Amino acid sequence: MKIKFIKSILLVLWIGVIFSFSLQGTSDTTRTSAGFTKKFVSITLKITNSYKSEDQLDKVVEKVHPVMRKVAHYTEFLILGYFTLLLFSEFKFNKLYLCSILFCFSIACIDELIQLFIDGRASQILDILIDSLGSITYIFTSKIFSRKK
Repeated sequence: MKIKFIKSILLVLWIGVIFSFSLQGTSDTTRTSAGFTKKFVSITLKITNSYKSEDQLDKVVEKVHPVMRKVAHYTEFLILGYFTLLLFSEFKFNKLYLCSILFCFSIACIDELIQLFIDGRASQILDILIDSLGSITYIFTSKIFSRKK
């Protein structure tokens, strides 16, 4: 019983993280993701000895930033898939994987719905698809590896 409680808390906390990003206004979310992208690109350019100037860095960040935002959506929901399956596996669902996918999909829909009420934000079907793909990736991978045991 204690394990179920801990797994429930982890899932609820992660959903809170996802929703907290959605509750950010446009300028806050752009600043956060652009800052992360700039650090990521800067480190990558330095590791590959490709860093030439701040201007070059800004140009690369401008190109990479939209992709990084979508990767962030995917990753958030990949982790949600993990926490969902972790908790749901404690219960005796007949369709464990289907229930997990439907739960994650509903969170993706709620997440995008929240953004309709935040100034400057918009709900996007593409984001729901990317979010769902992240969860499905983890859940299907888990299913495949659980069969091999």
